[in-house]
Amino acid sequence: MVTRTEYLKGMLEQALESCQNIGDLKDKPGDLATMRQDLLRIRGILQVVVNKIKPQDYPDADIPGLVSRSRRFLDNYYFEREMDIMEPLYGDDPGRLRHLRFKILEALQDKGLSEKMRDVFGDL
Repeated sequence: MVTRTEYLKGMLEQALESCQNIGDLKDKPGDLATMRQDLLRIRGILQVVVNKIKPQDYPDADIPGLVSRSRRFLDNYYFEREMDIMEPLYGDDPGRLRHLRFKILEALQDKGLSEKMRDVFGDL
């Protein structure tokens, strides 16, 4: 049986791994599909954090900070439409892929979301 702490830690590990994957891309053809997959994974995990994670279940971690930053990301950033428009026209353009990748990473760092995920992961 998996405990709540192990469950949250596993989810945060997957989200941080996806952030790392996006950061490690080399802006080559096909990277847009990888970005899309990792971004969907991150959004799904953040949605679970917002909807299901209760601060009282994790007294040693700053869960309210993680939830508020996650909600802000989900409310303010939506790259899927941009990817849908970009893919047929510029899916192989390294400059546009780099720009989109940097925008995604910038959004994940906005208000310290990725840093908060690392902090909570370390606190669990």
